[in-house]
Amino acid sequence: CPPLPPELVTCEEADACETTQPGSTSIGGPPTTSDGVQTVTGDNADGSDSTAAPNDGSSTDPTGTTGEAAEPPLIISRVVMPDYTDVNALLLASVTADHADGVRMLLDNGELSELTPLGAGEFEGHIEAFTGLDNGQYQAIFTPWKDAIVGESASADYVIALKTPGSPIDWDVTNIVGDIAAIAILPDGRPVEFGTFEDMGMPRCFVRRREKNGDAGEFITVLAGAHCTAIDMTIDRATGVIHLLLERKSGDGLKWWAGQMSGWGAGLKNIGDGVNTINVAEVADLGGRLNKINQARAQSKNTDEKLGQIS
Repeated sequence: CPPLPPELVTCEEADACETTQPGSTSIGGPPTTSDGVQTVTGDNADGSDSTAAPNDGSSTDPTGTTGEAAEPPLIISRVVMPDYTDVNALLLASVTADHADGVRMLLDNGELSELTPLGAGEFEGHIEAFTGLDNGQYQAIFTPWKDAIVGESASADYVIALKTPGSPIDWDVTNIVGDIAAIAILPDGRPVEFGTFEDMGMPRCFVRRREKNGDAGEFITVLAGAHCTAIDMTIDRATGVIHLLLERKSGDGLKWWAGQMSGWGAGLKNIGDGVNTINVAEVADLGGRLNKINQARAQSKNTDEKLGQIS
């Protein structure tokens, strides 16, 4: 072998060599020095890297401290009440769930909503059943969730069987008084009767409001004490203004008489009377003309006052 360069010396020359123990040459592990310090690196016999950091137990356990997987949210019970309706109704969707922060409800029309939590795993929401256009058998799908975990969905069936729009319905009424000349509808959907009843042998006029199911409501006598026969009535569905046409007896015989109420229960105002035949459409026109006349009179009065101030 060629001699070492003069600047390099052997460990023997520097008296720096250490004596290895017999275990340093054992098979199956890396050589070690007498103080047990590992002197070489490389793959262990089991193929692992001897330089890998030891596991200090600080890594995150996705299953929790117990080592068990978190319970998924679960639907326990669900119901739509009533599950069949043939009258307008707001259906109640009620759900019980375990391990859930919330429950979502999906309807057949694609509407998705979050049920309202009531506490102790109870949730509820509502389904509208207000038109026969929605008639049919449906399914509400409920899905529980907790944080980012979504549980298995469950469904509940219900049926809407309302009257077909435009079809006639039976109106079961009680406490019918006298003869009904006309029925019209208020803006809130409640019907009003205009009719004639007999009192002490004399005809009298009345209006009565009923509930939508036909139950009798408030009864108002029209022109109390007057000899009166109901003819016709209209109600403006937008404004609620009521026009009444009736026949009234005065000193010189029977005359038609037209009145207006600004709304149900408001005072009755005369807007026309006479002896000629008139229909209820003309009554409404009379009301419009009367308003224009009143406006013209008011404007004329203001003009006269201004002229008086100038003079």
